[in-house]
Amino acid sequence: MLPAVVALLGAFVGTLGAAELWRKHRSRGWTEAPATIAGVFVRSRPVLANASTPAGLGAHVLYEYAVGSERHEGHFAPFTPVMSGGHVADLLATFPLDARVMIRYDPANPARSYFDRGVERSALLWAILGFGVSVAAILSLLSSM
Repeated sequence: MLPAVVALLGAFVGTLGAAELWRKHRSRGWTEAPATIAGVFVRSRPVLANASTPAGLGAHVLYEYAVGSERHEGHFAPFTPVMSGGHVADLLATFPLDARVMIRYDPANPARSYFDRGVERSALLWAILGFGVSVAAILSLLSSM
């Protein structure tokens, strides 16, 4: 039973990392535009949609950009969880209010945007680690049958 739970958990963690890498890849052909950092906010993240207790805090950096005369907002969540208020302070130091950054938006739907922070090593690490743990757990499960 435990290997099955570990396999599912590993697959979940690996999928989170892979999803972030996919968003980065998908936005490569999008149009670049300047944006302004509008704020950093923190909210609790439940483990599941119907869970009653939060699993932790998630920090989001909000940015604003314009496409023609239309104004849009976007946000991104750093791939690491917020462990303390110090992490939020670090984000504010890295992304100060009113700082100018470059984003990419989907020309077919300008409300969809992506803020490319460069190589997302933690997303790659989570994808490899998660899927690796999942495969190891499945192999352990198969060998015990």
